[in-house]
Amino acid sequence: HSPAAVWRLRSNTNGYVALSPNYLVGGESNNSPLYICNNGYGIPYGVVTIQEVVAPEGYLLNNTIYTVPINGKLNGVTQVTQTKEVADVALSLNLTKVQSDTNTPIAGATFRHTRPDGTTEDVKTDSQGKLSFTGLQHGNHTVQEIDVPDGYVVNTNIIRFNVDLSLIHISEPTRH
Repeated sequence: HSPAAVWRLRSNTNGYVALSPNYLVGGESNNSPLYICNNGYGIPYGVVTIQEVVAPEGYLLNNTIYTVPINGKLNGVTQVTQTKEVADVALSLNLTKVQSDTNTPIAGATFRHTRPDGTTEDVKTDSQGKLSFTGLQHGNHTVQEIDVPDGYVVNTNIIRFNVDLSLIHISEPTRH
């Protein structure tokens, strides 16, 4: 079927989006006109499909097409509010620091992550020797150990990696 209307919307900094001129990309003139109802903007009864077409930097594009039926009445009022939450998938790098030639985790080691834009973040390993860098941006990254607990020596090796979002594809897990 061909849609009766198509809107391109951008979520706010909290990841929330609503059918409102405030969320339209390019303004209402570049999209189908919004439907006006008694208390603002709305969608006529029918079926709405929601699809992410651009993911924020550091997140994977969710290719799933969500279908939401718009139907029903509330106490005779023909206004229905429905919410669809779409989970984001953030790109992450997880590391575990262990003592050489053992499986003994090392807590409190500090690693510096340098992002493609040159900004850095320092993260310490937890009690299990684990740490995680999330929301990885497109481009070249480095991770280097910069501090270790007493009795250990800093590993001077530099971990270099490139995030190329064009090579990544995530699909919904198959449920049995």
